[in-house]
Amino acid sequence: MTVPLGQARDGVITILEVRSPRSVQTADRVPIDVRIDATCPTRIRLTDDETGDVLDDIVVDPGQPSATLVGIPDGSGSRRWSVTAEPVDESMLVDGDRQAVSIEVGDRPMRVLY
Repeated sequence: MTVPLGQARDGVITILEVRSPRSVQTADRVPIDVRIDATCPTRIRLTDDETGDVLDDIVVDPGQPSATLVGIPDGSGSRRWSVTAEPVDESMLVDGDRQAVSIEVGDRPMRVLY
């Protein structure tokens, strides 16, 4: 006879891919494309690692494979943001997932040649 140990999981949440631009200008709206595999309703957050501020927060349904978060950098220089995916229902036994995003923010105006 086999006896399982621990609690059974209610679902799966995995961040498969995070895509973002490498460099942006100050005050640009920065799209962060996220592909996930989730078997339960999932909250996806974009957080600034330095300040802890939540830059964007959306909820996706199971079977919705992708979402786009938008962040606006504060100041120039290197920025490190995090994308986290967690179950909407906090009582569910599902491990969340987290991936880091690095962005270089410039503050010089772009020059355009006509």
